[in-house]
Amino acid sequence: RRGMAETALCSILRLMSSRVSHVFFDATDTLLRLQCPVGETYARIARRHGVEVPVAALTKAFNRTAGAMTQDVAPGRSDERIVRSERQWWYDIARGSFDGLATFEDFNSVFEELFDAYREAAAWELLPHARETLAQLQAMGISCSILSDMDSRLFPLLRSFGIEQFLENVFLSFRTGYCKPDRRAFRHACEASQILPVDAVHVGDSWKKDVLGARSAGMQAIWYRPQGADEAHAPWIADLAELPQWLQRGWPEPSP
Repeated sequence: RRGMAETALCSILRLMSSRVSHVFFDATDTLLRLQCPVGETYARIARRHGVEVPVAALTKAFNRTAGAMTQDVAPGRSDERIVRSERQWWYDIARGSFDGLATFEDFNSVFEELFDAYREAAAWELLPHARETLAQLQAMGISCSILSDMDSRLFPLLRSFGIEQFLENVFLSFRTGYCKPDRRAFRHACEASQILPVDAVHVGDSWKKDVLGARSAGMQAIWYRPQGADEAHAPWIADLAELPQWLQRGWPEPSP
C-alpha cells in the first residue's frame, strides 16, 4: 500500500512539475539566514549600552514576543505608512524581548542600533546553493520571486548578495497588506505575476506559513527542510540544489 501511494505521489508531482512556470521563495531561513542568533546580537548591543542580559533568556523572550506579535498590515498603504509600520512592529518586538530583563536610560538608541544591525549584509548569509539554484531556474526559463513576511530591509540585502538579478518580483507582507499563511498573500503574488496558482510552486521553511498557506491558495508547495522530514510532509527538499532537478524530472522513483 505504501509503495502504491508513493508511486501515485510521483505521478502527481511529475504532472504538476510540467506546468510550473514560476517559483516563489520565502526569504528568511530559505534563501538567507542570520549569521548570529538573535539573542546573541541583542545581548551584545545591550552590553554596549551598559546592560548585561543573559543570551538564553533574551532568545526565549524574543521568540515568545515575535511569535505573539501580529504585523499591522493592510493593502493600499503609502510608502511612508509602510515604513512606519515596519519599524513599529520591530520596536514592539525588541521592547518586549527586553521586558523584565533589562532597563535602559534610552531604549530608542538601543532599538536604532538593533534595527540597523540587521540592515547590514554582514549580519546575514545566503543558504547553501541559493544563488546557484536561482541562476539555474532562470536558465531553465522559470521565473522566480520572493514572497516573505520580512520588511523593506530585504531589498538592499538582495542587492548586496547579488541575487536581485534573478528575481522578477519581491512581495513583502507590509507592502502587499497580507501575511502568510493568509491565502490572499499567495493569490496576490500570483495575480501580480499574471499566473494561475496551479502553475506556481512556493518554497519555504515553515510548514504552516509556507506549505499549508500556499496549498490553501491552490498553489503547489515544497517544504525546505535541511534537517529532513518524513513522508507525511512530502514533497520536501533538504538542499535548494534539489529544486531544479525536481522541476525538470519530478520526484525520484521510489526504490522497489
